[in-house]
Amino acid sequence: MAQVSLMTRIGKWSDHLTFLALRWRGAVDPSYQPTEPLLASIRRSQIDTTLALTPMMVQANIVCLFALIFMEVMDPRGQYFIYIWSSVLLAFLVNWISAYRIARTDRDFGRNRQAKAHSIGVLICSCLTFASVWSFGLIMALSRANVQETSFLGAMIAGMVAGGAWALYAIPLAAVAYGLILLVPAVVAYAVLGGPLWGFYILVSVSFAALVIAAVIRHSTQFIAERIGYEQAAAQRDVISLLMNDIEATGTCWLWRGDAKLRLSHVSDGFAVALGLQQNTILGRRLPEILMECGARGDDPKSQETFDLIASSEGAGLPNFEFRLTLTPPDGSERHLAFYGSRSDVGDAARAPFEGFVRDITDAVRDHEKIQFLATRDALTGLWNASGFISRAQEEIDKRFGHTRPRGLSAATTALPLPTASKGPRLTDPATPISMFLYIDADNLKAVNDTYGHRAGDALLIKVGRSLIDVAGANCVVGRKGGDEFQLFGFFDSEAQARNIAQRLLQRLNADFQFDTITIRKSCSIGAVILSRGNHSIGTMEQWADRALYSAKNKGKARLEYYNEELGAEVFKQRRITADLPAFLERGELSVCYQPIVCVDTEAIVGCEALLRWTHPYFGPVSPAAIVEAARTTGKQAELGDYILRQALETVLEWPGSTYVSVNATAFELNDPDYYSRVIKAIDDIGCAPERVCIEITESQLLERNRTVLANLLRIRNCGIKVAVDDFGSGYSSLSYLPQYPSNFLKLDRSLLGHDNPGTGRAILRAVATLAHELKVMAVAEGVETEAELQMVRDAKISLVQGFHYHQPMSRSEIKVMMAAKGAGTFKMPY
Repeated sequence: MAQVSLMTRIGKWSDHLTFLALRWRGAVDPSYQPTEPLLASIRRSQIDTTLALTPMMVQANIVCLFALIFMEVMDPRGQYFIYIWSSVLLAFLVNWISAYRIARTDRDFGRNRQAKAHSIGVLICSCLTFASVWSFGLIMALSRANVQETSFLGAMIAGMVAGGAWALYAIPLAAVAYGLILLVPAVVAYAVLGGPLWGFYILVSVSFAALVIAAVIRHSTQFIAERIGYEQAAAQRDVISLLMNDIEATGTCWLWRGDAKLRLSHVSDGFAVALGLQQNTILGRRLPEILMECGARGDDPKSQETFDLIASSEGAGLPNFEFRLTLTPPDGSERHLAFYGSRSDVGDAARAPFEGFVRDITDAVRDHEKIQFLATRDALTGLWNASGFISRAQEEIDKRFGHTRPRGLSAATTALPLPTASKGPRLTDPATPISMFLYIDADNLKAVNDTYGHRAGDALLIKVGRSLIDVAGANCVVGRKGGDEFQLFGFFDSEAQARNIAQRLLQRLNADFQFDTITIRKSCSIGAVILSRGNHSIGTMEQWADRALYSAKNKGKARLEYYNEELGAEVFKQRRITADLPAFLERGELSVCYQPIVCVDTEAIVGCEALLRWTHPYFGPVSPAAIVEAARTTGKQAELGDYILRQALETVLEWPGSTYVSVNATAFELNDPDYYSRVIKAIDDIGCAPERVCIEITESQLLERNRTVLANLLRIRNCGIKVAVDDFGSGYSSLSYLPQYPSNFLKLDRSLLGHDNPGTGRAILRAVATLAHELKVMAVAEGVETEAELQMVRDAKISLVQGFHYHQPMSRSEIKVMMAAKGAGTFKMPY
């Protein structure tokens, strides 16, 4: 039992050393721990590999043995021990051959497919014993050999070391130990014999041994790593096979196979049922022909294009495809199916068969249509809601002017032909269709709700919506913005016609209506924009109409106001700013200021936020929002972002300690796949440590759940750059998204301070601070301007503050002087 335990211990030691070599070589993850079934399978592979080479190894040993006997016969020296030793060695070889035949028979009959650690231990001990016997004989031969015989014996030892490493490489411990046992005694014998050349023999032998050991480790780790990959792949294939069988059995997915021309050779029963056909009428026919018989049409242009391509090309040149079709089987029911197909990668690509699967997405499509309807319609009035209104208005613009909206661009930012005059709208081309945007507000909704109840208020809103439809007609897009606000957009033949519609609506919307037995007065104000041509967006029209509505309400309500030239001056300003921005950006005439972020406890400056500033020679200071909008219009968003980032990186190098600089990233930048590369290039060019850089994103950008945004943020965070969520609390405050995005800081919007209700502000600050702590994110209170607000922040145990109470934004030279005076901050990130 003791011997069995020793063999097992040696086998497990071999396993341990093998995986140490794998981790050292980087073949497996440092934390990887193999399971016992995997180890047993690997041991079996090691034994099988050794068995495969055993016959040749035995033959080589017999040749070497007879060479030594021949040396003694040719030059007898009375060394009878050589014959005794040869007999022992032959007995070992015969025993090894017998063990090999037994193990080979077991393997051929499929027995013992998994090996225990004991088997490896026995094999290692056998190799060590065999090498020891050989070593004894070689030392005795070397002790009485002449120079020529010694050289021959040295060559034989080298060959035996190399041959043993080759035969036993699958078991690193056995291979290395076998070679050293053969080599070390020979080296000792060389050293004892002395002579002018023995030193070189020893040096060559040691170098040769080191090379052999390195080769053994390299090839053995590669062998084991490939075996691990094979076992894992086999397990995955088993799982995939089980899953696919389960999927097909449950009817959630149907498999199909076809030849190179898409002639079907196999289809799931559910696929035939979905088409309303018998399976035997499908097999042997081309997939596109069968689908066309069922009235197939693409659910979208890309799907239709792909379907037409496979129908006309007979599958030639198609490595894979994917499309969604709407079919009308013989039973008359409409079905939506998603098809996926790929060509096999085995054999000639032009003749390789296809295989794929089909999913029935009918319920999903119908659910999506319902969701789309509910998502774009106002539940009370049935009109378009805010997002649906914008989309429908843009569709009308695209249809009228033949525009193609850039992919990924929302309707609210797509250009609409509008006036180019410097002040207000100017109708200069009678042939151009007139567009009108109305912003309507039900002035007395709150009074009706308070006086007659919310049912009466709902009736008022329904009445306003119906009046808009009745007066404007079906050619206009009508929507409810939300609350008591409505919008209308449409094209008209003339300005007079548009104004007439607006005036009629004013009269209709300010008339009485009946609710139950009560007569209720409606009061509505209207802001109107009437334009002919130019280059503004639907969002700009909404903004202009909103300003006109504000003017109407300020002048007494229940009236109609048009966008006027005073408001047009703002348009001229934005256009001039847009036109001038590229040149000012190229000349580096935009500046960056820095507002410190202070540790409340120590009042040390731990970082600064970089803030864009531009003083226009004609308009004076330009707001950052106007600069960003100008950059978007001129396509300079990337250049502007790079300019601010590089300015900030150059500045942070002038600051002491580990003080960091925070730079805002726009939605455009985060959606750019190259954004991470641009950030890293700027950091490398300027020589700034990534740990001194923070990228700020707004809370609304978290809600996009965009893969590109997430990929950029993960890569930025993983390279050591900090990430901050800015303006938290000013938007949707969707807390569920925060754990899904990597961030270091949560910058709380000033509105959370609760200026109108300090008690509420304190409660909110404490709650958000607790949330940040649980998420291991630092909370930063923004906009702190008074001692009272600072005390609220202290009470909430928020460590970092940014606001006028401590510092206003400063220029690069000013912040450099302050940093030099205050020295390095002592704040340390707790997470």
